[in-house]
Amino acid sequence: MIPRGERVMTAPDESILLPISGDPPLVGALLLRVIAQGDGGSLAAAPGASCATLAALRALSPLETWRLSGMRKSGLALVIDTRQLAENLRALRHSNEEAALAAYFVSHGASRGMLHELFHLSHNAITRQRRRLGVRLGQGRPPLPDPATRDAIHRRWADLGRHESDLRRRLQQLHHQFAAYPLVVLSAVLHEFDTAPATALTTPGVSMSNAAEHQSSASLSAAGRARPTPPMMQCGDLTLTGTATAARVLTQAAVVALRGGRS
Repeated sequence: MIPRGERVMTAPDESILLPISGDPPLVGALLLRVIAQGDGGSLAAAPGASCATLAALRALSPLETWRLSGMRKSGLALVIDTRQLAENLRALRHSNEEAALAAYFVSHGASRGMLHELFHLSHNAITRQRRRLGVRLGQGRPPLPDPATRDAIHRRWADLGRHESDLRRRLQQLHHQFAAYPLVVLSAVLHEFDTAPATALTTPGVSMSNAAEHQSSASLSAAGRARPTPPMMQCGDLTLTGTATAARVLTQAAVVALRGGRS
């Protein structure tokens, strides 16, 4: 039932009825839509009195339909399902946030591997995004920061993991603090002690730059897990604590030992 006047009424089922009048072109278009729905059989289940009214509407000529649309009370109303509309608005906000976050990663030097793993973007979608944002990545494997900076990145990454569970947000926050480095470099630092995937460097047709992109992001999911307690390592008479520093010292010791054996 159409409410009287121009008042907005809220139905018990969380729907809102908005009378439509004062716009003959809009009303005429809606009346034609109703006629088309009736011709398609969509209104066959309407009650008897309603069927008679709809049949009379369908029998009008175009001129009569136009005159009907200009009447002060059109008899039409817009029904708004507020619950469904709220769900649609939430979905739209989430979609906008996802798009903005993906654009941030593209703009700040994320590799193809990172973008595919974190956002499920295809090769062509990444290419279009980079072209649209004017992003050009350098060739070859990007250099890592100095050891002190790398240790600071590892510490900050562990701190962020205590209150941020979303890996993408965590990487974004890390980049905010180390904005001088592109995301592909930060990812490479986080995985500097991981075993490099063989396919990134041996698959035919993979360029050196693409291989670096794959290698830098091959274990992002593993990096997102909680960081274990730093192990204790023995190197000669030294006891080393901390994964990053200990692994770096042991690596240097192994190189020295190899050089001594060759000589």
